[in-house]
Amino acid sequence: AIEDRKKSWVITMSTLVLLIAAFIVTHNNFYWILKLLCSLLCALFIVRFFVIYHDYQHGAILRKSKLAKWIMTIFGILVLAPANIWKRTHDHHHHHNSKLSGGGIGSFPLLSKEKFKQLSYKQRLS
Repeated sequence: AIEDRKKSWVITMSTLVLLIAAFIVTHNNFYWILKLLCSLLCALFIVRFFVIYHDYQHGAILRKSKLAKWIMTIFGILVLAPANIWKRTHDHHHHHNSKLSGGGIGSFPLLSKEKFKQLSYKQRLS
């Protein structure tokens, strides 16, 4: 795929601006119901920005941008997923996910069809 750099910047910056705005409104709001609603909105923007962060860390968007590197570094620290730690654990996840040889960090338990048929009803349900 070829990145549309302008689109990447529009999505990144609009999400960042909306995230900051939601955070400010949450922080400065005195009505608990509005504070709750704005904090939920803020959480959704954090998730959206984390998806952007994920794509950036994979090198899919905004490669070689010094500004993007600063923004993503600050975001990574704020969400307790600094780039160097995230990269190490996420690469481990990609190298070890979906293997039938046993579960581990970053993987879901998988069974072959034959192994699944050998399980009891409770084990299958689990």
